[in-house]
Amino acid sequence: MNDYAIVIGVNHYTPPQNLGLRSLNGAINDAERVAEWLEKSAGVPKANIALLTSAVNLQRVIKNDVDTTVSSIVQQLAKNGDADRLYFYFAGHGMGVENDSENNGLCLSNWDEFMFNVATLSSEDYKRIFVSSGFFKEVVIWLD
Repeated sequence: MNDYAIVIGVNHYTPPQNLGLRSLNGAINDAERVAEWLEKSAGVPKANIALLTSAVNLQRVIKNDVDTTVSSIVQQLAKNGDADRLYFYFAGHGMGVENDSENNGLCLSNWDEFMFNVATLSSEDYKRIFVSSGFFKEVVIWLD
């Protein structure tokens, strides 16, 4: 089986007093458990699972981290052929996108009221990238 996974868990955010979001307690744990399930039950090779998590006082899990991971998978597939399935899992804060019921904003560690455009993943944009790349027979997206 030639499956890949991008699993993201964000507990830590720019604090509310700095116009950010409150921290979460379970997003990283949820992401780690999903990554474990993907490997042990779904049969995704551990080397094909990218687990991105936040850390206290560090601006980790920013858009560049996710984009670099996506790019790395796509470059690998461009050399080695198509994949059967891509799993994309996100646990963290999210928000609706105005006038777009199909799109969710997935808030990353450095989200604040002024950085929301560059510190939020568009679920619809990433779905479109995954599907239109043509590398995956199936794309599974979970937003928690």
